[in-house]
Amino acid sequence: MAVRVQNTGYTGFYFRVLKEGWVSKESELTLLERHPKELSITYANRMMHHDKKNVSGIKRLLEVEELSGSWRKTLQKRLQGE
Repeated sequence: MAVRVQNTGYTGFYFRVLKEGWVSKESELTLLERHPKELSITYANRMMHHDKKNVSGIKRLLEVEELSGSWRKTLQKRLQGE
């Protein structure tokens, strides 16, 4: 299933939890701010799963400080030719 999700690009949305609690279908979600790098989840997935040799794209993604450690490690290995 994980491969199917990767191939479709429908990996979902990611949120930062500022206050623990419950969200119902009637709850309203409000975007408070956009990341200054303005990279989408779609872009990140494309670099990680499909466009694996795009050096400039990988470098751009690595500029995101919040990128997970595991993705960072994988992308850095790609840049080193591993």
